[in-house]
Amino acid sequence: RMVAYENGKIKTSGFVQTGSWMGTRRPDAKEIRWQMNAMLAYGFKALNHFCWVSPYPGNESMNDDFPISRVGNKSEYYEDIVDTNWVVRSMGNVLMNYDCSAAYHTDTSVSIGDAMPKSFAFLSEEGGDLIFSNFVSKDGANNQIMIFNKSLTTAYTDKITINALSNVGKVEQFCKAEGRNTDYDYQNVDIENGYFDVDIQPGEAVLFKLTAKQAQPAEDEPVTEQPTPDSEEPSAKSGCGAAVTV
Repeated sequence: RMVAYENGKIKTSGFVQTGSWMGTRRPDAKEIRWQMNAMLAYGFKALNHFCWVSPYPGNESMNDDFPISRVGNKSEYYEDIVDTNWVVRSMGNVLMNYDCSAAYHTDTSVSIGDAMPKSFAFLSEEGGDLIFSNFVSKDGANNQIMIFNKSLTTAYTDKITINALSNVGKVEQFCKAEGRNTDYDYQNVDIENGYFDVDIQPGEAVLFKLTAKQAQPAEDEPVTEQPTPDSEEPSAKSGCGAAVTV
């Protein structure tokens, strides 16, 4: 990620293991989702399933346990992977316009990876085994932060404190629409008290859009408050109407 970013922001690609060969174990649907979200958290632009259809054995002794068998039968986890694909495609409509400038680990015992600096916009109160990724807009607009739960078994409820020095004025959470489509929206998150809570399931990735504080008007300039539509009423607890099952 770092080499690609620092050398012209080269687009990166990764391969998601979906079956087994030569003594390897076939991952389940949750592990496949974990792989995909881990790649997103590191800014990968192209995700490829290896393989989508079971290949013939060849020299690598490929097993017939991929999402679609050699004769066209769908595996028991095929539908779950398709659902994940749609969520990733929806999120990809956003992330293709951003580059991952940093991926910080909350687990300080990790020997590889960067520890989250105290100057970062989001500060994790609970810690856990999370990655906070900073995505920089290609056109200089709003930045995005992704929080990825690296654990395959443990869900975390984290209190996210907004760094007072970060100039963050508004936080919105990416929300995938229900169904197999690429529709999405953003839901306001209440940060009036300087923090918000977020629930993150094992292997899940949640995405937040940040907007900088507006410049304060001069003392003699009238301030006009804009009404907030009922549909955009912020919540002190982050979350979407349709669960993001990335």
